[in-house]
Amino acid sequence: MKLSKNTIDILKNFSTVNSGFLFKQGKTLKTISRNKNIFAEYNFFNEQDEITSEFGIYDLNNFLTAISMFGGDVDIKHEDGSCKVTSEDGRNRLQYVCCDAEMLTLPPEKPVAMPEAEIKFTLSKNDYDWVKKISSIIGSTNLAFKSNGSKVSVLVYDAKDSSASRNELEIADGNGDVYEMVFKLETLIMLPGEYDISISSKGISNFKHKQLDLQYWITTEPGSTFTKG
Repeated sequence: MKLSKNTIDILKNFSTVNSGFLFKQGKTLKTISRNKNIFAEYNFFNEQDEITSEFGIYDLNNFLTAISMFGGDVDIKHEDGSCKVTSEDGRNRLQYVCCDAEMLTLPPEKPVAMPEAEIKFTLSKNDYDWVKKISSIIGSTNLAFKSNGSKVSVLVYDAKDSSASRNELEIADGNGDVYEMVFKLETLIMLPGEYDISISSKGISNFKHKQLDLQYWITTEPGSTFTKG
């Protein structure tokens, strides 16, 4: 099977959700965090890539680092419990040991049953990049999408320290609803890009990439509130 650089970039992002990963036959990649508060799915129907056999990798980031040493698109052969990669000149041969599915936290087979989302807006790539950078600079641990009814903003702050630095950025017009939907910043590991965001007051959100068939479902934190306008 072949993995393009684009697919490898997605897998690198998925390795931040869960270090273990199960490759399954087809053109869909799925992962779930070990405490099951983040689920991610990528469909690469428009790519030439295809997963041709099922195998598990215990440390996905380590595996990707190893195969990236061969450069460019990578051709992988799975046989005898190992993934085998050979350099173009045939001199270098990697045999990377796979693991059984039982050793991994596996994503659900069925699609996520997303409740009705009362909150919907788009987060631009520039705004997403700003939020990630400023939260790192000021040491924030939490993010909240909030609305006073007229404006929607994203707030990065520390929920356990009211004296800590915080940053609030207006991102959209409100629709009359008043809410504050809280997340741990460590759960917002999406690939950079523009996202359509849907949030349900029942405690789950969906982040859908605008250019790729890539989605994340992330649970909200206790303390989130929603009041219909």
